[in-house]
Amino acid sequence: MLRDLITWVLNTYLGNYLENLNSAQLSVALLSGEVELENVPIRKDALRSYGLPVEVSSGTIGKIKLQVPVRQFRTSPWRITVKDIFCVICPKDFENWDYAKEKLLDLEFKLSILDKAESKWRSEKGKQVESYYFSSYNNWLKFGTSMATNIIDNIELQISNVHFRYEDLIDIGNIKIAAGIKIGSLTAQSCDSNWVAGSSNTTNNEINYKIVELKELALYWDTLFNETKCQKYSNQELQANMGPTCQSRPHQFIIKPMCAIARWKREKCLHVINSKDKPRVSCDLIMPEVIVVLTKTIDD
Repeated sequence: MLRDLITWVLNTYLGNYLENLNSAQLSVALLSGEVELENVPIRKDALRSYGLPVEVSSGTIGKIKLQVPVRQFRTSPWRITVKDIFCVICPKDFENWDYAKEKLLDLEFKLSILDKAESKWRSEKGKQVESYYFSSYNNWLKFGTSMATNIIDNIELQISNVHFRYEDLIDIGNIKIAAGIKIGSLTAQSCDSNWVAGSSNTTNNEINYKIVELKELALYWDTLFNETKCQKYSNQELQANMGPTCQSRPHQFIIKPMCAIARWKREKCLHVINSKDKPRVSCDLIMPEVIVVLTKTIDD
């Protein structure tokens, strides 16, 4: 049953975004407790489900490490580590547009949405159907929401060195633009009532505490020059060249690098909470400083 759950999670959350992902083999490897992937390419159609007229020009993830506590998967932490996410996004190439292919892909996407919705309905009503989504969703329900909640409570996430960049192909007033978002690190860890990460509160089992830390989040909007273009790089070249290429000219930040901390608290009691002063879930967001820069050039 645990293997079915892992396969479903990999297909649902990774299979639509990463190339050459063999979820069956990965689920078997995870049953040994740990799996590590390096230099995983991002699919060109990873953004199709968002309905945007863009595609991934090149993209890669330097390292993905998953650690599953097989013997104590209800109580011990599930650790997810992701490093060096680089992705360059461009408008779709309409000059080489394959109308028939795009219509077929669009139809397949719509059918998958219908299949998911029908499988969910049939599983909840107890009706059997031959479908991947039905068996996956049905297996998920068999685990029970309590187990799923325990897993979510124990997840420890570490993401570092993220850079998503959009490069336009069309001139706007004789210039091209490039916009991007950069994240230094994002971590989510369980903690005690004093918000000390890595420790647990053994005296109070009715409240779950989790702290989320975001560092060096920045948003920029640059003029695109030939020497700063990253769309020319392949997936293999992007890891080594994206940083130096983008830094050859200083970024024009809309939001300068900032940090934030979120303190998440969830009441685990089974009875209904009717008090407005005691919410089931609460979150305190702390942002010491946010610098927003907006400029406009005025011609004489």
